[in-house]
Amino acid sequence: MSILFHPTAIPGRYDSMLDLVAAGGVEIRGLHTIRAPRRLTHDPPLVNEFVFQPYVDVNEDDRTWPYTPQALKDYADACLELSRQGTKRWLEQDEQELLPNKDNLIASLNLANTTVKKSAISTSLEEAKTVLDSLVKNKNGVSLPTTGLHTFLEMAFTEPYCSDFFENLRPKLHDYRFDLWDDPILTSLTTDEIVRLCLDTVADNVTTQTMTILEAGAIKSAFFRHAFPKALEEFTIKDYRYYVADKFIVEDAVKYPVKMLMFDPTEPENFPETYRETFDLLILKNVLHYQRDLDLAIIAYSEMVKPGGFILVEELVERLSLLYPVESFVTPSLNTGLGGPEGDRILGCYYSDSQWRAFFARHSFEEIIHRNNAINSSLYLLRKQQVVVTPPRIIYIDDLQFSWLDEVQARFAEIQQEPEDARLWLVATSKLSGIWGFFGCLRWEMGSEKLRCVHICNTKPESKFPEITMDSAEFKELMKKDLAYNVYRDGRWGTYRLYNIKEEARLLESPRDHVFADCYTPNDLLSLRWFDSPLKIGNQTNRQVVTGAKNIENDLCTVYYAGLNLRDILLASGTVKIDDLPEGMQCRESVLGVEFSGRDSLGRRVMGLCDPPALATSVRCSRASLWPVPEHWTLEAAATVPAAYAIAYYALIAKAKVKQGDTVLVQSGWTAIGQAAITVALSYDCEVFTLVRSSKEADMLKTICPQLKDKNMFISGDKTFQRQILVETGRKGISIILPKFN
Repeated sequence: MSILFHPTAIPGRYDSMLDLVAAGGVEIRGLHTIRAPRRLTHDPPLVNEFVFQPYVDVNEDDRTWPYTPQALKDYADACLELSRQGTKRWLEQDEQELLPNKDNLIASLNLANTTVKKSAISTSLEEAKTVLDSLVKNKNGVSLPTTGLHTFLEMAFTEPYCSDFFENLRPKLHDYRFDLWDDPILTSLTTDEIVRLCLDTVADNVTTQTMTILEAGAIKSAFFRHAFPKALEEFTIKDYRYYVADKFIVEDAVKYPVKMLMFDPTEPENFPETYRETFDLLILKNVLHYQRDLDLAIIAYSEMVKPGGFILVEELVERLSLLYPVESFVTPSLNTGLGGPEGDRILGCYYSDSQWRAFFARHSFEEIIHRNNAINSSLYLLRKQQVVVTPPRIIYIDDLQFSWLDEVQARFAEIQQEPEDARLWLVATSKLSGIWGFFGCLRWEMGSEKLRCVHICNTKPESKFPEITMDSAEFKELMKKDLAYNVYRDGRWGTYRLYNIKEEARLLESPRDHVFADCYTPNDLLSLRWFDSPLKIGNQTNRQVVTGAKNIENDLCTVYYAGLNLRDILLASGTVKIDDLPEGMQCRESVLGVEFSGRDSLGRRVMGLCDPPALATSVRCSRASLWPVPEHWTLEAAATVPAAYAIAYYALIAKAKVKQGDTVLVQSGWTAIGQAAITVALSYDCEVFTLVRSSKEADMLKTICPQLKDKNMFISGDKTFQRQILVETGRKGISIILPKFN
């Protein structure tokens, strides 16, 4: 049952005799309420972050930046040197001229001589192998998670050269190919984040309910085995059908939810006609450089993709001598590739990164995503162009009064009657426009495949705004790509993506301007750590908060010291439950700390009270609850003053109306609140009596408040203090009693 609360209060009544609660037309009999207990055990929370990811021009701060640390580059250089030394030995031992592609092997050796780092050069194959072994393993064990390329190359180049060399090596190469699938060099472009970005982009632009995917050359590729399943662990695309194709049976395909097709991916002239314009996404991982005629191959593959479909290509572009000796050994026809306007193919098969991009552009593919790992490979997500004839419509939706809504509704209805290439572009230039959620809702409407979204949300003041008009060059480029989601930020086009933050990443602390402290695990003081503060979001300048008829001026203060009291200890340890706090406190990010000292927005030394959490680097609080710190006080000492004196002031002055000549009994004089109460009472010329736990505490209080004498202090637990107080006050007794505060 849901109950709607209206601002107008409804009078109610309670009859204790009938155990009846009534309000308006509702009566409840025998009502018994209890507080619902919290679950003590729960699954780890699923925490995501909504981040901008560029399509191209990626940098190190982006989630989809290919992770290539220096250790991985050193590993690649060591593998290249091992391949160079192995090729050199092959050529030296080949007295009978048995090696295939010997001229290209010589060219590969010469290329390796010019590309290998001087620091990685060794004198022999054995030395190169020793260096690589020591690099893979350090004092603490394995420094790289998997090093299948290292194992593969060592096996290939240490095989004894004899008359049966080819017959012995080929089956071993076939068996060892599994080691390559997890090698960090060969998988640095197929991380979960990069694959998800590509799949998300394709899914956003597929209009059918089922996405159809084909992976060609699947025997050598590891995409359907590793990259695709890992991406699906954190992301579920719409219904999909995944096909794998190769010349021979893909033996382990039965272990995965894929279907098998049979055709030779290196013979485009013989591709089956039945697959024409069938697939939404075609995956070509290290397939194109095996083609003799690239132009013929890319045209044939393009015909298998639907209009507006995508092709995901990964190709070797650097350190080409690393794998070429083994590839040419397995595929003797590898060096027969024809060049084109982009230039000759390196070693008769490869292109550089710039050559591949020029090649795809020449065949009218739109480059959507580009990644290069700066080691050996590049990744390209390409889109097959569609013919667009119908002029598009552009509507800016920045007005937060929604004056544009009627126009959007009218234009949206109009394009339903127009051809399939009709487009309605919604453009927002405000960071807080809400276009992302609005467009996401529109995507559920019939005919939403004709809608496009452009969000310009620069974070730097100096960043320019792209011109989005019918005749602007930037808008024409957007029309060619025809993507549903287009986000422009500080000179780069991209999109927003939701990424799962794993627990180890959540626990990893990094520098922040606004954080607060709390226990990660409830009731576990050892799990105390820093969390992002809500103050990092929105306007962080001073502002006024309207509460009822009052304007409360707030100030953003930097916390130097936070005072901790018994309340905080009991909450952090779980002795007091958060549910037991006053209404409204349970929903706070943290409840630790209500007093602090530091500096206000003008740099002045202040101490004050604030809503929790004060155990933070910064707090926002009312200026009415800030006080200047005296020059002779330290900020550390000042952090312990506000809460104690505020409570003492409230109890004695606001509630008890203390006045000169009153007699005040402070039951717990040794506590912070007790000391504050004694000081306040003495300032009103009151006679003060207090209870302490020991004579040592009595001496301490006399040091702080010299007005106190031995006759004013009694040991807690001594029941004779009542008689002594009556004697000292002439039988008048106590005017105000301040009990012990818990």
